[in-house]
Amino acid sequence: ITVLRDGEQVATMSPKEATVGKLAELMVGRKIQAVTWKDKCEKDMECPEPLLSIRNLHVEMPGEELHGVNLDVAPGEILGIGGLAGHGKIGIANGIMGLYPATGEIILNGKPVPLNNPIAALNSGMAFVSEDRRGIGLLLEDSIEMNIIVQAMQSQGKFLK
Repeated sequence: ITVLRDGEQVATMSPKEATVGKLAELMVGRKIQAVTWKDKCEKDMECPEPLLSIRNLHVEMPGEELHGVNLDVAPGEILGIGGLAGHGKIGIANGIMGLYPATGEIILNGKPVPLNNPIAALNSGMAFVSEDRRGIGLLLEDSIEMNIIVQAMQSQGKFLK
């Protein structure tokens, strides 16, 4: 295994020598500490309730299934989810928004959000921007005006004048 950083070779090792921690440290150039907001606030102060909690989320979408996803997002925290195609990153948002069959529990601002119900997800204040905006995010057969109106109706619950 060879690790490159900024176009330079920084290490070569056998797979037996490699650990996730060692590879991560070599890739970013510093020691990596896995610290969650809960770990940090439990040491420094009282933890706020999570803004979003996902518990035991299972999503069945073609080519991408999720099983048992659990995570919390703190107020003010920005969470990014990345991964290879087919490894579940898109399934999380699609399941939460009711676009594919899902089971589990979603709590937003302390209130449960029913799964498999896009209207409930939108009414809870969540929004969805698909990575396939052309295929999913637009009404291609309709005018620009209609696309704007539909977005305003969904996100603001009103028509534009």
